[in-house]
Amino acid sequence: MTNHHRSLRRPTRSYACVLLLQLCIVGPWSTTVEATPVWDIPDPVQTRINQAEALMRAGQRVEAIAALDETLTDYPGHRFTLYTKAKLLASSGRQDDAQKIVDILKQDDPVPEVVLHLQGFIHSRNGDWEQALEFYKQAYPAGHDRYMMNTMTEAYVRTEGTDATIDFLSEHLDRFPDEQNIRLTRGRLHARQQAWALALRDYEAVRDAMPQNPSPWKHIADLHMAQGDKAALGSAREAARLAPTVPEVLDTLGRALLAYGDPAEALAAMKKA
Repeated sequence: MTNHHRSLRRPTRSYACVLLLQLCIVGPWSTTVEATPVWDIPDPVQTRINQAEALMRAGQRVEAIAALDETLTDYPGHRFTLYTKAKLLASSGRQDDAQKIVDILKQDDPVPEVVLHLQGFIHSRNGDWEQALEFYKQAYPAGHDRYMMNTMTEAYVRTEGTDATIDFLSEHLDRFPDEQNIRLTRGRLHARQQAWALALRDYEAVRDAMPQNPSPWKHIADLHMAQGDKAALGSAREAARLAPTVPEVLDTLGRALLAYGDPAEALAAMKKA
């Protein structure tokens, strides 16, 4: 197994836009925990948490927090509800408030791995990537969360570099082969290194697994354009059909049309973007 605990080094390039459009796959908010749940979650509580997550996805953060607070009134101190609220707060930029909840959860013995992962997430939101990665490593893999895996990946890139991150993601996908957002991230990192064949393999695997998701189509189009391949246009059109209002998708379509199609149509797409 590759040793992920090598000495820290700075990557040669910044981690800009590696996670572009990946929230189309997992959504902007997820409390899916891959390990066996560490807390008992009664059905009424799970229903309320699902409702709070739906509010979060809709951008109604105040309402989502209020829904969780109401749940905590009926189920005082319920751990998974507190955990979900801390994630929501951290995702909303309220790291100090999230940390107060984490401090409560860390009083449990033993401390659940998901709480350690959440601690890493809070550090990442504060820009402390090295400390974030240390908590992520303590929690992984039992406490990993699909959404927070994105920030664990970013922590790897920022502290250990692209090669080590690809190694880590490859081992992760051996354990969890259905996590298509992670496969897409690995493809992005391969593309950064101009390992086009490896990137295309990942993108096409995600596309085949989730053909109605625009993200792999967009990335395939970008890859083809980087290689000067007119096949980009077909993938860009499909991405735009699936996500006709997403600016990044429309920008890709516009560039593909400008290179391989109708300039007037390209201008129209870029204006929409």
